[in-house]
Amino acid sequence: VFAYSRYFGVCESPTARATGAVRVWDDFAGAYPLAADFSREVHEFGVRPWGIKGEFASKEPGAQGTAATALMLFHLRKGGARRIFNWSIEEKIRGAKGKLSYLFNGTGWLYSVMERMRGGDGYLLLPRVASKSGTEVAALASVGERETIIVFAAVNPDLSVSAQEFYEFSLPERYFNLKRPAKAECVTLTRDNALYDVIRNDLRKAECLDKKFVDAPLRCGDVKQMSMTRKGGVGLVNANMAKYERLWVDALTRRKLPVNKLNLQRAGEANRLGIRLAPPEMFVLIIEYE
Repeated sequence: VFAYSRYFGVCESPTARATGAVRVWDDFAGAYPLAADFSREVHEFGVRPWGIKGEFASKEPGAQGTAATALMLFHLRKGGARRIFNWSIEEKIRGAKGKLSYLFNGTGWLYSVMERMRGGDGYLLLPRVASKSGTEVAALASVGERETIIVFAAVNPDLSVSAQEFYEFSLPERYFNLKRPAKAECVTLTRDNALYDVIRNDLRKAECLDKKFVDAPLRCGDVKQMSMTRKGGVGLVNANMAKYERLWVDALTRRKLPVNKLNLQRAGEANRLGIRLAPPEMFVLIIEYE
């Protein structure tokens, strides 16, 4: 086993952080070929919750952190990672009479999606042309006999960039068998529906948002980080818990494909799938064959 920790910030390139980790494994395998079949593992993984060199400290459980985590996972898996141990995917909230509730963060949403992908053949997909604005984009496909799931992730280390761009992916025929009847649906995660981004907005409206988050409108933390006072923040969340539970379910509920979101064309032996993405965004395409 060759394992170490891999933390990352949401204002740095997740692709570079992941490929840097893979390079260490590759260099070790090249230096010690007799031991090259070691298990590549990350035993502490997640968004860096502390600041370094004056960096803004936050756990980033919203859409930005989710998309960055997805890209890290995609590239680490492509680089041969066998096991990755993630930090907690939920926050405990103590309510009236000591009742304990749990809020799942964006990584919990991502793992819920990936749990559905188990059993399929996995492929990393990269856009044919890179973003003009520095947005990092990749997709993970799980191809099964009756179902294909493709998870697209788009994130920009410059949090102020949110422009939508068009990306095109080459897909072999095995991804999309156009000769078979199929039904396509999707789920999405953006700042508009990510649980913690919504909680952040509710804290701001209630004037309970901590000043450092007021001054950094694109940053997101857990309830205790973002609250001006713990009692006020936890009280607001408990009062709205039913709303947040519905929001969590809604963010994982399949919908019809949005108009003009996707474009599929035949191109010789392959298909070309075009998609419009605006960072930070997670878009999950589910295709069921009859």
